[in-house]
Amino acid sequence: MANYAGRLRAKLRRSVASERYYRGVGKLQSTVVVNVRLNRSGAIAGLSLARSSGNGKVDAIVLQRARAAGPFGAFPASYRGASHNFSLPIQLNLGR
Repeated sequence: MANYAGRLRAKLRRSVASERYYRGVGKLQSTVVVNVRLNRSGAIAGLSLARSSGNGKVDAIVLQRARAAGPFGAFPASYRGASHNFSLPIQLNLGR
């Protein structure tokens, strides 16, 4: 499951951390933590922020981009659960 989590984190980071989605927000350096619950097929069953950026507009974009990143691919055959929760930190460096 560790490799699956690493691929999930990388895909989510590519979708969420791209500065092009945050034009007009201004400068911001923050680490947001995205909680995502996936079902066995890799579809998003739940999504929330465990740690906010401190900017409501940025948080809304983070959640929008996280949802757009899915689905994430089915769980490996070795994983038996019907769903799994992941807590993924994502560094944002905006307006550099």
